[in-house]
Amino acid sequence: MMNRQQLQQLMTVATDAAYQAGQYIANVDRRSIAVMTKAEGYSAASQVVTQVDLTCEAMILKALQPSMAAFDIAFLGEESASDYAIAEHPRLSKPYFWCVDPLDGTLPFTENVPGYAVSIALVSRNGEPLLGVVYDPVSATLYQGMNPAVALGEPALLLRQRKTWRLAKEQAQQPLSVFFDRSFTAQDEFPAIKGAMSDIAAALGYAGIKCFDQAGSVMNAVNMLERAPACYFKFPRAKPGGGSLWDVAATAALASAGGAWVSDMDGQPLQLNASDTLLMNRRGALYASNEAIARQVMLVYQQHRQSAAK
Repeated sequence: MMNRQQLQQLMTVATDAAYQAGQYIANVDRRSIAVMTKAEGYSAASQVVTQVDLTCEAMILKALQPSMAAFDIAFLGEESASDYAIAEHPRLSKPYFWCVDPLDGTLPFTENVPGYAVSIALVSRNGEPLLGVVYDPVSATLYQGMNPAVALGEPALLLRQRKTWRLAKEQAQQPLSVFFDRSFTAQDEFPAIKGAMSDIAAALGYAGIKCFDQAGSVMNAVNMLERAPACYFKFPRAKPGGGSLWDVAATAALASAGGAWVSDMDGQPLQLNASDTLLMNRRGALYASNEAIARQVMLVYQQHRQSAAK
């Protein structure tokens, strides 16, 4: 079991790797970017890939490799995940694994709009997010979270721009900020869910809702942490999709470190190391700035599930 000093050492390693990749992204010549698609994606956003994604993952892997050897850590990266059969990946046998999204939000990146980031997490074999690092190349903002409390009973650490970050307290007469993945806004149930969120805002005394749907998963969760009251969620669904481990691992660490709510849509811990899937569609994901919002969103999901079953 790692101690706090070792986790801090690994957070420094992950930070250096994220910053290196983020600087590359920020300075890349967009005129030379070739946009490709990958067959294993389940939405327009997840199918988009560029040489920038591939180059950044290689850079990050190189930066992390010494720590992998020193601490017996596996590597799970979005662009190389298919190198192993799911049930044979080293993340299932080693005590920890790096979970890396070298460029989350490739779609907004190719559109030259904010909403993309580098995301690196350290996850234990039983699926606990021990630390997370997110770097936003657009604003040059670094987020770091560490959760030794999971294993050691010690205080968590949340940093923004390398300084202690305490999530903002709610102020009176604020709207409820609601973050959605862009693909969710195209679903048939979206208008009803959006209406339900307006009802939640009214019930909790907020000044309506303000919706955001242009960022990738990582920056949706980070932006949720920047705004209170706020929530971001992915409903479970029968078909494959709903994001992957690398979409949520680092921000789950950040949210946990900051005392925000993070769970699946049934209020259980996120399943970050299942033996048979890398996807999040079976249980979904929920981030909220407080428990009252989270409970209301889960209730909306339960009602939606019951309605769909009729």
